[in-house]
Amino acid sequence: DLDALWAFVSPEAGGRLLDYSSAYSFFGIKVTEPYSNSMGGLKARIGDALLPLYPDWFSPYLVRTWPEIERSLYRSFGTTKSMLLFIMAIALVVAALNLGSSLSTFVIEHSMDIAVLRSMGASDSLIRRIFVGAGSITGSVGTLLGLFLGLLISWNVNPLIQGLEWLANLVDGFVALISGQPSIPLKLLDPAYYLDTIPVSIDFGQIALIAALSLALSLVVSLIPARKASRISVQELIRKS
Repeated sequence: DLDALWAFVSPEAGGRLLDYSSAYSFFGIKVTEPYSNSMGGLKARIGDALLPLYPDWFSPYLVRTWPEIERSLYRSFGTTKSMLLFIMAIALVVAALNLGSSLSTFVIEHSMDIAVLRSMGASDSLIRRIFVGAGSITGSVGTLLGLFLGLLISWNVNPLIQGLEWLANLVDGFVALISGQPSIPLKLLDPAYYLDTIPVSIDFGQIALIAALSLALSLVVSLIPARKASRISVQELIRKS
């Protein structure tokens, strides 16, 4: 698909086919780290190197980085990232509500046990601390487990993709061997599409913020069932039973 968008001709043939006044020429420079934050400094150095060529006149060359050239595509990636963060935030809220619902169900199912604790001298604050602590511990375990798995997958996403390629090609080769049809190797990351690896950039500041929000939500949703548990009336339970 990418090759269909390109046509290579000599400069002479291009001059006969196209009007240079309505087209532009460019020089592409490949860098070792195209995703680094030093692209702006590299752009400035290239511009400074071109200044001596036109000391008395405005330079006809315009230096732009690839994020500037593909600004619309880059902005689309940013929008996609924002949408994914929004979806993850919704999933986080749903998980927190599920934790609160589970604690509320636990309070209802074990109301008699809570009443026994209160009859033995447990104060309202102690009951609240028990359930808030249970919710916080559950949220902390889930947060740490999610961070561990997420970072593990992020750091090893390229080996995982290579493993999927190997497994898919193994299954395809086995099917081709049985059916007698030729096997076509699967390549998820093809250098022909300028994508041989997936670049991974981990922002530990955002990770810390997400972890803090997860713990805060776990604490907040634990307050409601803890409050219900501390208000269980021993006399009312004895009368109903």
